[in-house]
Amino acid sequence: MDWNFGWLHFGAAAFVLVIINLIRVCTGKTKGWQALLLASLSCGAAAILSGYRMVGNWALHGDMAAIQDVIPTMTKIYTIALLIGIVLNLLVLAAARLKEKE
Repeated sequence: MDWNFGWLHFGAAAFVLVIINLIRVCTGKTKGWQALLLASLSCGAAAILSGYRMVGNWALHGDMAAIQDVIPTMTKIYTIALLIGIVLNLLVLAAARLKEKE
């Protein structure tokens, strides 16, 4: 079985980057927030693609039991993680806009 833990690393990096960006913007350091926002979104996309790559490899090897077991859970987790990531990135965007207006 081909276990790919890239989704875990990319997902953790996405959330760490958005939290760092949110803290930086809230403390008034608004320079360079766009690059961190892009890095966070890119890591989030890479995490989801990495997870689907793992499932694709299971399908190629005919491991239908793993697919039937994992896909329903992954769908819920990916949906929640994606929504949290979008909300956090929107918070960074709103906070940066508010800091720029001040």
